Amino acid sequence: MCHRLAVLEQAPLPLRCHSSSIHQTGAEAEQPDGDVLFCFGLDGVVCDLCGAITQIAWRAASQLWPRSAPGSAAVYERKMREVWPAVCHPHESVMLLRLLAEEGVIGGRSTAGRQGPVVGRSPRAQGTRGLLAAEIVEHWAFLKDACLRRWGVEDERVIQQAFLDQMADCARGDAATPWRPHIRPHQAVVEAINGSSRPVLVASPLPLAAISAVLEHCSIDPGAAAAVSLPANGRLAAHLCESAPAACATVHVMQDRLSPLEHIQLGWPQNGPQLCLHLADWGHSTPAMRARAVAVPGVDVLSDVRLAELMNVTHLTAVMDGVAWR
Repeated sequence: MCHRLAVLEQAPLPLRCHSSSIHQTGAEAEQPDGDVLFCFGLDGVVCDLCGAITQIAWRAASQLWPRSAPGSAAVYERKMREVWPAVCHPHESVMLLRLLAEEGVIGGRSTAGRQGPVVGRSPRAQGTRGLLAAEIVEHWAFLKDACLRRWGVEDERVIQQAFLDQMADCARGDAATPWRPHIRPHQAVVEAINGSSRPVLVASPLPLAAISAVLEHCSIDPGAAAAVSLPANGRLAAHLCESAPAACATVHVMQDRLSPLEHIQLGWPQNGPQLCLHLADWGHSTPAMRARAVAVPGVDVLSDVRLAELMNVTHLTAVMDGVAWR
């Protein structure tokens, strides 16, 4: 595997080719410069999927709990952006959306207030106020488990499957499907991927068909990046080491949340290539995340200008124009 990356459970895919599809094997693949491999997270790094996933989460929530999410998906998008840094897996957006609905979406306060998140009873009970976005982000691990108990959900996979079903329906649709207009490419990153000769992989826990649809919508050139459907954890770390070109000396991983970077770091084999972990400052990362990242050995905060330098694309006008207008 000297010059191509494999997609999990798929045939090996060329990184630079001239086929008609982004992720189909082509007969004439150019040999990329394989000493460095770049792995991008999809949501928050290559593009902003908050609005698109909110559309899908609203459909899934409406299917699971009819009348639990009144109004349209657009009602929830602004508030979802405030709590989005809490999301580690896309299906958690379904739970967040219901929680926001129960909290009144805008988080109105009562005069009594309360200390910290309390989800054992209805937020509209006497003497309580809606949770603040910062409280949801800070305490999401606890809140998620408490919400599942309150809603009588014994297996979180039921919610995950409902999300995947809705995502599959959307991924099969054409460009007019409701979720696609809400995909916001980070143009400087898109142009950097298109303009670089380095091998590039885009990783996401979304289904492979959905990742491919998003990359196509973002105008990633055919063969410019390979997709892998894996969460950013030890499994992705192992996959990167297995898929890296034989001559690869360094792997750069870009995410917009600190937790996935820490999971990859923990799962990285000692005999693997040099690992460079970057927290993207243009994604959904919060100031608190970026401050914590500075203190984590092996992790740095990456600007899009520095990304252009790493990928040797600072000479491309399209890349630097995207940086300038961000």
